[in-house]
Amino acid sequence: MPEYWEIILRLVLSVILGGAIGIERAESNHDAGLRTHTLVCLGSAGIMLMSQAMASQFGGDIGRLGAQVISGIGFLGAGCILINGNKIKGLTTAAGLWATACVGLSVGMGYYFISVSVTVLMLAVMLLMRPIGNRLQNRAAHKQHELMIIMKPESDFNVISDYLTNKEIQVASLTRREEDAYVVKIALDNENEINTAICDLIKKKSVKHIEKID
Repeated sequence: MPEYWEIILRLVLSVILGGAIGIERAESNHDAGLRTHTLVCLGSAGIMLMSQAMASQFGGDIGRLGAQVISGIGFLGAGCILINGNKIKGLTTAAGLWATACVGLSVGMGYYFISVSVTVLMLAVMLLMRPIGNRLQNRAAHKQHELMIIMKPESDFNVISDYLTNKEIQVASLTRREEDAYVVKIALDNENEINTAICDLIKKKSVKHIEKID
C-alpha cells in the first residue's frame, strides 16, 4: 500500500493528465470536455489505489476492479456517439474517454512514465493528426459514383447534362457504350444525394432506365 503522500501525488497527477486531455476536447467544442475527462482519470486512479489497498489487506486479484473500469467506461463513451443519417460523430471522444481511463489506472498503479507517455501521445494524435484526418475525410466525402443511363430511342442526352449542370453535380467522365446507353461518373457527398439524383433523372421522359454500377 503506498504512503499517504504518494496517494496524493498519484491522484493529483491523474487530475493533471486527465485535465490536459480534457482541455483538447473542450477546445474542440465537445460535450465530454475538461471535467468529464478529469473525473474519468481521477476515478480510475482512485479505483486502482483502492484495489491495491484491498489486495494488501484482504488479498485477491489486484486487477479485478481495474478490469471493470475498462469495460464499464464503454457505457460512458457510448453516450458521446451520435448518429445523424449516415454520419457518426463522437467516436474520437469515446475512444479518448476509454484511453483516459487507462491513463488513470496506470497512474493509480504508480506507473508514472507510462501514464505521462500515453497522455503525451494521445495529445499528439488528437492535435497533430486532426488536419490529416480532416483532409482524408474531405477526400472520401466526394466519392465518385457510376450510373448507367439508358435513354429512349432518339432522345437527346442533353437533358441529363442540363440537369447535372443545374444541380452543380461534377461529372468526372462520360462514356457512350451503346447507341442509347451512357455511363456517367459523378461526384456526390453521400448516398442520399446520389439516390435523389437517380430519382430526379428517372422522372425525365427521355430516360428509359438508370442503374447504379458501383
